[in-house]
Amino acid sequence: WRAQPATAGPRWARAGAHRVADRASGLAWATGAVQDDVALADTERVAAQAREQALCGHADWRLPTRTELAALIDYSAPSADTLPGLGPAHRIYWTATPRERDNRATGHRFTVTLASGEVRIEPPSVKRAVLLVRDSACQALGRGFTW
Repeated sequence: WRAQPATAGPRWARAGAHRVADRASGLAWATGAVQDDVALADTERVAAQAREQALCGHADWRLPTRTELAALIDYSAPSADTLPGLGPAHRIYWTATPRERDNRATGHRFTVTLASGEVRIEPPSVKRAVLLVRDSACQALGRGFTW
């Protein structure tokens, strides 16, 4: 994730039926691909299915990093929906970021709760929600976007 300069206008822009663009980060989030109750071992399968199906016309979907997911939290505007179209912010989401001292495939992984901003380390045995992201190469051009 890379910090972007502040943009004029709204932070979020709809980019099709199941995707929103975050003008602050330049990332695209798949709003139609949120899945609840996913075990850590199945998170890559969810992302692989989205890539195989070319969700929203793209085959590069992945789990967000801890930093990317935490950047969605808007502490100035608490609401039921932190990111447009994703549903309740009380969900706890898996990230692609493993605990530093663990093996990525078998160890604990960071999770983020969007409603509270809580970041924690979870064991692979728990089930959490999955949200997919892609490096959209989205560039604000006035009021529009290029993809």
